[in-house]
Amino acid sequence: MGVALEYVGETVIGFDDDSYRWFSVKRFGWDCRGDDSDVLAGLIGHPQYRWDTYMEPGTEWPDSDSAHGPYELDAITPAGFEPVSPDGVAAQVEEFYGLFDRPPRPEVRAQVDAAVLAPLASAGCYQLRHLPDAVHANGCVFLEFRELVAISRADGAVLIVIMAADL
Repeated sequence: MGVALEYVGETVIGFDDDSYRWFSVKRFGWDCRGDDSDVLAGLIGHPQYRWDTYMEPGTEWPDSDSAHGPYELDAITPAGFEPVSPDGVAAQVEEFYGLFDRPPRPEVRAQVDAAVLAPLASAGCYQLRHLPDAVHANGCVFLEFRELVAISRADGAVLIVIMAADL
C-alpha cells in the first residue's frame, strides 16, 4: 500500500557550543492509513527524505539520490528500522547530550524537550540501525549519526529526528 506523506516543516536545533552537535526534526502529515512498514516506505521515498544528505544541518540537495547521513540512500529500507520505546528514545537523547563532556545549555534542552521528547512520548518509534556496509565515501564527516522516526496515529503525524555531530 502506498502511503502519501505531506511535508509540514523542519526545526533545526544547534548546540552552539563548538561541539558541532545538532538535531533536525522534520514533520509530515498523513491520513493514518497503512501499517508502520508502509509509512516507513513512504517516508524513505519522500523527496524531503531523499534530498537531505545531513552533511550539515539544514542542507538539501535536490536530486541527491546517493547519500543520507553517512549511508548510501539505496541501502535504507523499512527493514533497517527497529522499534524503540519512548524510554529508549529518552535514553538516546540523554546519551547524545553527554557526548564530548559538554552538556547542552538549558534552553537547548527545553527546545529538544518540546520538539523531540514530547511528540515521541506518545508515538510508535523506530530507530535506523547502524548500516556499516552502507557507509558512503563522505560518511566519515559524521562523528555521530542517529535517526529516529515517530509515527503518531492519534495526531496523523510522522517525524524524522536526526541527532548528529559532524566535523
